[in-house]
Amino acid sequence: MEIKKDDLIFLGIICAILIIASSLRLGFTGALSIAIIILVFAIPVYFFLNKLDFTFAEKTIFSVFLGLGIVGSLTYYIGLVIKFRHAIILSAILVVFSGILFGMIKNKYLNNQSNQENSAEEKTVEANNDNSNNPNHPNP
Repeated sequence: MEIKKDDLIFLGIICAILIIASSLRLGFTGALSIAIIILVFAIPVYFFLNKLDFTFAEKTIFSVFLGLGIVGSLTYYIGLVIKFRHAIILSAILVVFSGILFGMIKNKYLNNQSNQENSAEEKTVEANNDNSNNPNHPNP
């Protein structure tokens, strides 16, 4: 599923408004915080959700809230084992990698399913052709 140019422009405008508003209210630190939240939390989950058949608005909203939950929890539990700064990067990489892996598995499943449907259709066509060559079978 591709992203439309209008949706991408709309998303860019929303991100710019969020960053500018946080910059006016909280200064440079606020703008940087919003930009990092978008990059670390929302974008990796958006790539994962992009493999599913959601609309653009659903993917955008779900990516923000799922990103806060999934990436935050993953970062916390990885941070118990390694340094927290490394855990942030590793959790974002894991979410992106899981999205890529999910996409590969989904494509493989869909290709196998379509191949099975095509082979079933070919068998039906062959059976109809065999019946039409049979002189005892009435032709429609």
